[in-house]
Amino acid sequence: MFRCDKCHKITEPHEKPIFVVMQTRPKTYINVIKKSRGEHQEEVRKESTGREIVEEQKWCDTCILLRATEQRQAINMVKDAVGGSLSE
Repeated sequence: MFRCDKCHKITEPHEKPIFVVMQTRPKTYINVIKKSRGEHQEEVRKESTGREIVEEQKWCDTCILLRATEQRQAINMVKDAVGGSLSE
């Protein structure tokens, strides 16, 4: 049971929230790999880049279905405007 961050309704017990990512940002990660050769231990630092979640919201099933319907309608409107040459 949780409160939906979009419609603010309290859901039924045992209903699972769906987490929707609202904002992300680029992130650089530093991975330290320790290698040991006999008595000597060596550290290797490796940088990698990725995305970090800044904000996420809990949505109920109804809000997810409404969003999916809105997105399908928007895609269909664009397809009609372009002449149906877009692929999903």
